Amino acid sequence: MDFDLYNDTFDAFFDVLPEANASVLDIGCGSRNITKYLLSKNPKLQITGADLSKNIIALAKKFLKPDGTVKEHTILILKKQLQP
Repeated sequence: MDFDLYNDTFDAFFDVLPEANASVLDIGCGSRNITKYLLSKNPKLQITGADLSKNIIALAKKFLKPDGTVKEHTILILKKQLQP
């Protein structure tokens, strides 16, 4: 996925963060693309990602560990709740 179109938005996000080591909750985090971009701009961020897909979460964990950009990360699997 090409995130060049979104870089301005992500960069504006950094302008409003209260501190360099801020905590970020990424709901619908997907496989890791936004997390990697945010950490490339500020490796001190504490990012928690959440997604409905177990497969996507597994992919995110696989790709975030080997490249060394994430020392510790939390990725949550949200359960789908069906209304009766």
